[in-house]
Amino acid sequence: MNEGSRLVSRATALPLAAVVIVGLVAARPRVVAAQEAETPQYRGLLSEAVAEYDARRYEEARALFRRAHDLSPNARTLRGIGMASFELREYVEALRALEGSLVDQRRPLTAPQRQQVEGLLERTRAFVGRFVPHLAPANAVLHVDGAPVTLESDGTLLLSFGRHAVTAEAPGHALESRELNVIGGEKQDLIFRLRVASVDTALEPPPPPPGSGGADPLPSGGQITQKPSDKNEAHGSVAPWFVGAGALVAGAVGSAIWWRNRNSEYDRCQMAGAMGQVCDNLDTVGNERKIALGATIGLAVGAVALGIVGLVNLPGDKPGVATKTAFACAPDVGGGNCTLRVVF
Repeated sequence: MNEGSRLVSRATALPLAAVVIVGLVAARPRVVAAQEAETPQYRGLLSEAVAEYDARRYEEARALFRRAHDLSPNARTLRGIGMASFELREYVEALRALEGSLVDQRRPLTAPQRQQVEGLLERTRAFVGRFVPHLAPANAVLHVDGAPVTLESDGTLLLSFGRHAVTAEAPGHALESRELNVIGGEKQDLIFRLRVASVDTALEPPPPPPGSGGADPLPSGGQITQKPSDKNEAHGSVAPWFVGAGALVAGAVGSAIWWRNRNSEYDRCQMAGAMGQVCDNLDTVGNERKIALGATIGLAVGAVALGIVGLVNLPGDKPGVATKTAFACAPDVGGGNCTLRVVF
């Protein structure tokens, strides 16, 4: 090789060496930073966590993985938390930790670790249901098994398989509750449309004023109208029996209307299921339909029984026992109160 060729080779080699040296210097801070993050305390916690996991003490293992994660959050501590949570059958937390370990770039998983996590994720998803809440009003608050819920970043609610009591409440609205039986792997809408709360303004009847015989005194200029009657009943008036029967009839009519509404809703849900659509409250509607039918039958039977008792006890001609029916009204807060009384 002549002198000119040597000069050319040296000129080419010098820039290449400079590039290599610059690359090593640039990479050195990242390596040092990673080593500084791995403190003896972190390595000790990680070693203890792995030992507890291998001994199948999963509660202890998860606690140690969490402490290590607090010191140095990274994909591998998330993987440990997810694996321990899976063994503890806490599948929602396992799902969150395992999914996080796949995307976290701090100490990323190795190829075998990623493969193991992906397989465990498939098993975990089979035990978790995903629900999309639709709330009206929008400020309604959800609780699951008595605790406030935490929605995922995409607005969905994750629930482990099994039965859960889900309630929705909002100011000025009636609380609504239902039971969800999560089978795992499903994704469904969760619809709550709360009714505006009604205020019961009915006033209780006033207690009967003291006194005996004739017309009872009324406060503040009350007025009494009396209607003498020759037809009496030795054991009292039959009016309460017929009033009670009427009230039960009204209740039976209301229950029948409710049953018809729930029955129509149940048929609609079954048709939706037959067409492959989702009806998330089929069980609830079915139970309400049964309750409405039972209430209708029970109230109707009660009304018939009270009517028969009233007919049996209709007053006959019993001379010598005088009664008066008094209808008394008196002023009161917010209007007036009226009372129907029988005076012997």
